[in-house]
Amino acid sequence: MSPVVVAAIVVGVVVVIGLATYFSRDAQLRRAMKAVPLSTIAGATEGARVRIVGRVLARDRVLTGPLSHRECVGFRVLVETRRQSGKSSHWVKTIDEHQEVDFVLEDETGRARVESRSGDFLIVLDHSESSGFLNDASPELEAFLSERGHTSTSFLGMNKTMRYREGALEIGEQIAVVGLAHWEDDPEAGAIDAGGGGFRDAVRKKRLVLTASEGAPLHASDDQATQA
Repeated sequence: MSPVVVAAIVVGVVVVIGLATYFSRDAQLRRAMKAVPLSTIAGATEGARVRIVGRVLARDRVLTGPLSHRECVGFRVLVETRRQSGKSSHWVKTIDEHQEVDFVLEDETGRARVESRSGDFLIVLDHSESSGFLNDASPELEAFLSERGHTSTSFLGMNKTMRYREGALEIGEQIAVVGLAHWEDDPEAGAIDAGGGGFRDAVRKKRLVLTASEGAPLHASDDQATQA
């Protein structure tokens, strides 16, 4: 094979990988979030779609990451199995599971209630484990797979080559949230008067709620690129 052909193949592969990355779900969601103007909680305009960076606080319910056991308000677990095809191999998605609950977002100007319903979250997969040859899945991983109708071994009892990744929006973690801003009556201390004035001088009869809007889901992410 001539050097020109080899170079053309390499360039083609790079272009395909680049396009796949650019148009991936995560990349598109990241760009969509960054396109929304940043706001503080106190400065959010009624009826506007805003992006707010703040710290995660629990509301009524807290989740536990299935693999890491971290307390969180949202998680994603991705399990993949390596498949051999001739001399090449590739990863096949076995489980892709996510769950979210409502939570509170806090910044230096106040707090907002975040409704996760109709949400589309971008969560960094920062916890990983694996199993395979001479590396049995832990009892916890095996139980996780079994509950979802899978196993870490083949019908011959041989370990499959698998990788397990999890991401979580942890309590206390800084994240970005994009949603429709709505001010509602709230007698609880710490709410902000949407009529103006600073947080310290606020009448504190209103609180901010971030929700999905018609045709646009609520987004939340711990990807640092969405916070700038």
